[in-house]
Amino acid sequence: MEDKKRIGLIVAIYLIAIILIGILLKVSSFTIRAGDDYQMINVMNGHYANAWDYFCRCIKYTVESWRNWQGTYSVMFISANVIKFDFTSYENHRFLIVASNALLFLSVLLFVRTVTKNIGSEIIRGIIFLVAICSLVTFNPYSEIYYWYTGTVAYIYPLMAVLIGLALVISLEGKGQVLRIILALFCGLIGMGGILVHVALGCSVLLCIVAYRMIKCKSFLIKEGIVLILWIVFGLVNALAPGNFVRNATATSEGLNLYKALLNSVYMTDCRFQTLFNTGFVVLLVVLFACGYYALDSVKIDKTYVICSALAIVIPFIVTFPVMLGYGRRNMPERCAFIVDVSIILVIFNLAFVLGNIFAQYYAIKSMHIIILSIGLMISVVDGYGISNTQTIEMLTGLDEHTYSDYYDACIDFYNILEEAEDGADVEIANERFPQPISNFYNLEVLDYPDYWINAHMANYYDLNSLVVLPE
Repeated sequence: MEDKKRIGLIVAIYLIAIILIGILLKVSSFTIRAGDDYQMINVMNGHYANAWDYFCRCIKYTVESWRNWQGTYSVMFISANVIKFDFTSYENHRFLIVASNALLFLSVLLFVRTVTKNIGSEIIRGIIFLVAICSLVTFNPYSEIYYWYTGTVAYIYPLMAVLIGLALVISLEGKGQVLRIILALFCGLIGMGGILVHVALGCSVLLCIVAYRMIKCKSFLIKEGIVLILWIVFGLVNALAPGNFVRNATATSEGLNLYKALLNSVYMTDCRFQTLFNTGFVVLLVVLFACGYYALDSVKIDKTYVICSALAIVIPFIVTFPVMLGYGRRNMPERCAFIVDVSIILVIFNLAFVLGNIFAQYYAIKSMHIIILSIGLMISVVDGYGISNTQTIEMLTGLDEHTYSDYYDACIDFYNILEEAEDGADVEIANERFPQPISNFYNLEVLDYPDYWINAHMANYYDLNSLVVLPE
């Protein structure tokens, strides 16, 4: 009977996680093409003799971007290869976004299962995964990540590679090590070719993992060391790309100001901490504290791990730094904030688990579950952030009221107008015929002057001379 209850609880935990993910996937199925998506398709449009010809064009585009725009070689290469599929049909676009989001959460599952492999309780492992999913889908919309093609390719794909690569390094033991090393290096090649926030996240977390293992073993670990060194090399290929300096010159007239970037990093990281802690994030920390406490039977955190976990608090600042250095000002796009938040989640969740485990080593309290539950309830009441404030409830409301489906239909109608317009026409759309933006979603943007870059790229794609949406 006890086994049935335990299995039932495990199933319930993962079912809740699946439901939370499923709601977001359903909403993401109503995404539309916008912004940079049209710029990319215009670059890759043209006549190609065969698939190899197109593949070579993708490589050429990647090199050109590396030299003249930014060092994100894997992002540019993947985006150039996938964009044709995306623009083949609206169904392909929806499938690509939904599938990419689903794969992200599968990579989170793999990472959590790997990190918690030594925890004897499947219930605790399931709760940690559920907490991770809650932190990613319930508090912030991250519309530039979950609902936008360019954000998906540029941020989700490298993040998946980083998480899978870290999981492979953590599992470097027993048989199949050579294959794991090769796969970890491949993941590093993809992840370190992402945005520089991915480079900072991947290298800093991997450094912590390798440093901890080397301190414990009191020797240089060749396998882990090789992976770390090559990840850093891949990251440097990205960071030192000529295109990064070209783009920085267009973004700011000050050039690279390290001191200013450092100060801005501290400020913006603190802002991200406040943003998370103004939600129900603290309740999740209480849950992870409890997980660490009750995992003592199978996991006993040592002092070295405690020190490494405490030092890892600087990782979010490291992740923020390249954004501040590149922009030259206190500006954090939501897509970059997402990766910074992921770094905070990794560091703070780990620290909460560690503190719970250390507490259990010194204080064994029989009624600890009652105390933890009471603390969690008090926090949720005091901070005023309830279930009704979560993104999940907002998404459910939007689905029930057909907010997302109506917006999607309005965008399709708008696209049809552009497709049916005569080639070379100057198209003016009345404001009431343009899809009106909805909250916490990636909306289509077209302004009232034709030279705006989005207007120009959309006009180019639909073979128009110009495109404007008239003001109200």
